[in-house]
Amino acid sequence: MKLGDVADIRIGTQLNKTSMVMTGEYPVMNGGVKPSGRHNQFNAEPDSIAMSQGGASAGHVDIMPIRFWAGAHCCVVTSKTPDVLTKHLFHVLKKRQGILMSSQTGGGHAIPGLRKAVLENLEISPPPIKEQVEIARILDTFAELATELEKEATLRRKQYNHYRDQLLNFDDISPWGGVIKPLEELAEIKRGTSITRKDVEEGGIPVIAGGRKPAYFHNASNRKGQTIFVAGSGAYAGYVTWWEQPIFVSDAFTVKPNAGILPKYCFYCLQAKQQMIHKMKKGVGVPHVYPRDVAQLPIHIPHPNDTEKSLSEQTRIVSILDKFHTLTNSLEVGLPREIELRQKQYEYYRDKLVD
Repeated sequence: MKLGDVADIRIGTQLNKTSMVMTGEYPVMNGGVKPSGRHNQFNAEPDSIAMSQGGASAGHVDIMPIRFWAGAHCCVVTSKTPDVLTKHLFHVLKKRQGILMSSQTGGGHAIPGLRKAVLENLEISPPPIKEQVEIARILDTFAELATELEKEATLRRKQYNHYRDQLLNFDDISPWGGVIKPLEELAEIKRGTSITRKDVEEGGIPVIAGGRKPAYFHNASNRKGQTIFVAGSGAYAGYVTWWEQPIFVSDAFTVKPNAGILPKYCFYCLQAKQQMIHKMKKGVGVPHVYPRDVAQLPIHIPHPNDTEKSLSEQTRIVSILDKFHTLTNSLEVGLPREIELRQKQYEYYRDKLVD
């Protein structure tokens, strides 16, 4: 049978940003994977499937446990027959999310979108309702485990950010004998070297440009390790990362602290100012963050007149923050690894149980 035979499929209603409110009771689902804002009215009931219908994420599938407002780029799917369970439909569509996203039309100068007819004509084979209920119960249990771990990870990140900001907060610097200086007085800020794909020679050195991951891999580096990297342009312009290994820096710039400043300490100081750096973006179209602006950021230095004491305090702060960072962000240990395993577990059983 076709999805349109057993489900109501409707496109939401346009809601302008001016109609959204920060403290609205209901989330607004639109063309992304997360709410685009909040509103004081709703047009969709709890346990409805919310699918992104327009934009780069068109085809992304979610289910909303609460009432929400479906915008013009959100498709709402609910069962219209007692023989089909909406939650079971969610797991069916989630399994086919990759196929749905690859069915986008448009692109180029047009906004990518998923046509309603694609959903209506999607072939499904739901089992008897009792089996649907049991399958949904099993898969919901796995999904809830991953959700709870995500919540815990979010709390850990907030905890990490809190302690980082407290450790690096020198509002009252007199007990530290500390000073506040602009970054340009404490470090060398150096631009990367432009390189295109055709210039790359195959190797194991990550080429880091404007994204959060390597653009490609080269056979040479232009930074040797313990590098503070700041993305120079694009969606992630201003994003600060730390690299232990040799890398090739392209459309970005790096910060190399002077003697007396630990590189990792300087990294954590800049990471604590991440939002401030993002607000430095300039230009229309492709945004840029420029070294001259980052150079003016205030950096707090403890005990500047006693190098040994200063380095000792920096080392203490770095040690604490490294432990929190490992706990909250490492892919090898801690919650992120557990979340990844639970997600794979959910996907494994979903693929076994759902056609």
